[in-house]
Amino acid sequence: MLICVISAPAVSNARRLAEIVRKAIGECWNAWQTKVPRRIRYSIYAGALLGLAFYPILGFCGAGVLKGSIAAAIQSSIGNVAAGSLFAIMQSLGAKGILVWLLPLVGAVITPVVVELIVWIHNRIRRILKYLVPFGSAAIAQLEEMMETIQNRIREMVKLTQYRSTPTFLLAM
Repeated sequence: MLICVISAPAVSNARRLAEIVRKAIGECWNAWQTKVPRRIRYSIYAGALLGLAFYPILGFCGAGVLKGSIAAAIQSSIGNVAAGSLFAIMQSLGAKGILVWLLPLVGAVITPVVVELIVWIHNRIRRILKYLVPFGSAAIAQLEEMMETIQNRIREMVKLTQYRSTPTFLLAM
């Protein structure tokens, strides 16, 4: 029978180590919350969740190909699976349980990249429009307001003349 005796210095060292680890995790979490922009954090969360949700839809799991999944449809269309093919590799990754963590990881990496790309494109389009429209957004708002006023006056004129059959192009305004 093996009896394990833990000395007081060992317990004290373990407590100090646990406190150091707790502080390091707290500092990392604080940096994550304060220094990483919210849209990046949320896109990482969303990407990981989408990857995890895509796992059963994809259908490569530990017990083989899941019935009614994308993998089942692909396998029925290709028939016998050749060794070393992409399908065989995915089947192997699913059987080993690697896809369970790989898909959320890939989603968490790709989603922020896509989000940042969309934001970058949006900002570029806004900058281009700013240069293309020399009178700015205030003038555009005034033009829209004028167009709405003209449309309302046309509607009033149509009501005043009491046409029984109003032309369709006037109703669309």
